[in-house]
Amino acid sequence: MKCKSLKPLAILLLTLLLFHQSSYGQQHKDNTWNHLKTDAYYMGDGFLHVLKSPARWKGKDFLKVAGFLGGAFLISFLDEPFNDWALDNNNPRRRENLEKFADITGKPGPAIVGFSAIYGTGLLLNNETIRDAGVVIFGSLASTALMQTISKAATGRARPASGLRYDVFKPFSNDPAFHSFPSGHAVSSMTITAALARQINFKPARIFLYGIGIATGFARSFNQAHWLSDVVVSMGLTYLAVHTVEKRYQEKKAAANGLPPPSSKTRVNFIPYATGFKMTVTFP
Repeated sequence: MKCKSLKPLAILLLTLLLFHQSSYGQQHKDNTWNHLKTDAYYMGDGFLHVLKSPARWKGKDFLKVAGFLGGAFLISFLDEPFNDWALDNNNPRRRENLEKFADITGKPGPAIVGFSAIYGTGLLLNNETIRDAGVVIFGSLASTALMQTISKAATGRARPASGLRYDVFKPFSNDPAFHSFPSGHAVSSMTITAALARQINFKPARIFLYGIGIATGFARSFNQAHWLSDVVVSMGLTYLAVHTVEKRYQEKKAAANGLPPPSSKTRVNFIPYATGFKMTVTFP
């Protein structure tokens, strides 16, 4: 009698459980689709925002650009000494290992796979932090990919492996030997690692991620695929693009949620207590 009386209750509980799972699954599916549509808008917005950035430059911005170009010009004087040092210290086995490493961390194919894996994980797990990284990666990667493709053709800088000097240019050449600036591998690797690092508050992990991006650029210049200045400028421009996309994304998200824009300045706050005070530092 006792078992028979429990059967209706068990059936009722099972029915409610199945209904709950079905409702949750549908709700999760709807949320995923809404996230995908919203994130696609932010990805496109970030991409266009980077491309339109020069139109918003003011006096100080032009001074910063001039300073950056001046620094790149000074670094270019190290191109041939660094290339000579690399030639003296490289060997076939080391060259092969560096090439494999750079291809894994910086080629377009792995970069696309990396973005898909990161954003797809955030979407499936409904994890906003991971999704945020994916959105920033796409906007940054799409804009830097377009810029570096145009720059390679427009500058036509000779690669170190061509045997020509660092100051030889052949604009709009179809010869890959004149596509040294910028470094596509360094751009792809630094875009993903910088976007991820800026979402992580654990300093050792951030250092590790930035290290991968820097090592990729170093491998390409050490193997005479790019001059040292190509790599340094590529990483600098990429970091700027990532910062621009992330800042724009945070501002748009805050506005959509009715919140004030995030602060772009470091803030130091002092909180007094009866036995002393506590100081907090908030970084942008």
